[in-house]
Amino acid sequence: MPRTPKTPAAAAGLRRRAEACLRNQRKGQRSKAGEQKSEANTARVLHELEVHRVELEMQNAELQKARDDLEAALEKYTDLYNFAPVGYFSIDESDVILETNLTAAALLGVERSQLINRRLLLFMAPTSRPIFLAFLKKVFTGSKDQACEVLLLKKGGGTFWAGFQARSAVCPRGMRKWCRVAFGEITERKRVEEQIRALNAELEQRVVERTAQLQTANEELIGFNYSVSHDLRAPLRRVLGFVKILQEDAGPSLSEESLQHLTTIVQSAKRMGHLIDDLLAFSHAGRAELQKTVVNLDELVQEVLGDFQGETKERNIAWEIRPLPPVRADRPLLRMVLVNLISNAVKFTGARTEAKIEIGSAPSDNDETVLFIRDNGAGFDQKYAEKLFGVFQRLHSEAEFEGTGIGLANVQRIIHRHGGRAWAEGVVDGGATFYFSIPNQSGGINGQ
Repeated sequence: MPRTPKTPAAAAGLRRRAEACLRNQRKGQRSKAGEQKSEANTARVLHELEVHRVELEMQNAELQKARDDLEAALEKYTDLYNFAPVGYFSIDESDVILETNLTAAALLGVERSQLINRRLLLFMAPTSRPIFLAFLKKVFTGSKDQACEVLLLKKGGGTFWAGFQARSAVCPRGMRKWCRVAFGEITERKRVEEQIRALNAELEQRVVERTAQLQTANEELIGFNYSVSHDLRAPLRRVLGFVKILQEDAGPSLSEESLQHLTTIVQSAKRMGHLIDDLLAFSHAGRAELQKTVVNLDELVQEVLGDFQGETKERNIAWEIRPLPPVRADRPLLRMVLVNLISNAVKFTGARTEAKIEIGSAPSDNDETVLFIRDNGAGFDQKYAEKLFGVFQRLHSEAEFEGTGIGLANVQRIIHRHGGRAWAEGVVDGGATFYFSIPNQSGGINGQ
């Protein structure tokens, strides 16, 4: 049997048909067969009515459940909205508050009802109002994800910083346009930012003061260098001059011991001169401005070796010079590094009948070029390796090997100024290897 439409009109029609059948039955206007048919029709109608009643009850139950679910969801949403950790305002283009949550009211210290239909600007510091109006204009013109920071006023006095955010969507509500903005208190963050700004300003002032102090110290150092170059050299020249006169005039009449004393004076004066030269070089290496260029190490090494030809021509030295990569460095200072390291290799292999000096590059896991100078000379105890690069630090006596103890300190200072490192490995009477690195420049010659 086809189902009758589930509408109030259909149910009413069925009821009228049922009532008509019942009236006919009471009046006895039909035959017995008719009465039986009427009873059957009445039973059918009543059955249909009962089915419709049950269906309506089920529909009512479903509607009631849907309404209960909707009310529960609305209550949940309302709780989430009212007790959110941030405040919400629904405002129109004239910054009139249409709706707000309890968090926003609590942050401002007012009742929610006192906010509705009032301008939000009334709760802002005058200096922040232009900022918020510009923010609101961008929101209503469709600019996406706007944000601003303003100073809000609390009821009864007091202020706090708030960060506002809004999406670009502008939603119609009748004839009015509105948008929802969220805000949270950022007073602590602003306080920390202000502290950071103050600390940065203080740090910048300290940098200015320290720069001035360093400038003064550099000027004093330049003056000291000038004094060393002139005031100390002059007495040394006079000492050497008078010793020479004494040797020439009184030499024949002096004893062998006296002549030896004069020789010692000359040697000490010359050593003092070398020490002054080394100290001046050490000072210059620390303050000279780096002039980095691409340095062809193969050419530079050959140039430096030419300086030692006179010193090594009577020596049996096997030189092994490997191809070297170009680096970006200050060429004069890098030349000073090579002179010091090669000079040490020549000096400390002096007792070898067959000396060997090797110059090459070594692999590195870091972004740097590593160079080394290796010899089979006197070597050193590895546990004292850290002392090698200190000023006036010597691992051999003056009687064994002459020197001022400044050369390796100069090497380390120059390499550190390039951002590299210097280190050494050695074995007593088994030779030494001195390494230094030059950082590869990003996109430069070393980093190709």
